[in-house]
Amino acid sequence: MRVFRDPPYSDHAYASAELLDSQDKVIVRLCQEFFGHSPEKQREWMTHELIHAHLARLQDVLDQLKDQFPDNAAIVFAKQTHHLAIEVVVQRMARLLAPAMPLPTLPSGVNY
Repeated sequence: MRVFRDPPYSDHAYASAELLDSQDKVIVRLCQEFFGHSPEKQREWMTHELIHAHLARLQDVLDQLKDQFPDNAAIVFAKQTHHLAIEVVVQRMARLLAPAMPLPTLPSGVNY
């Protein structure tokens, strides 16, 4: 996993994850505001992004279907509904799993 202090892909997120499937790696992007939150909250968000990375292929299947059939209303609806459902499940899983993960640490001299 690589972590970058780059803006996430969404303006509404503190972090985002990108799966590099061919390299078996995950890139996590963190906005500057991420570091202003408690280590416990940071850990929850990092756990959230790692879960997303593991579920990325499920979303990719719907993305590919939508690319093949861009005018199919059922596929467009399924993609939107699936995205929202995945967010709810990922957040619930992150809240359950995060306490078992280590707290994030920053290099010496860097403050939260």
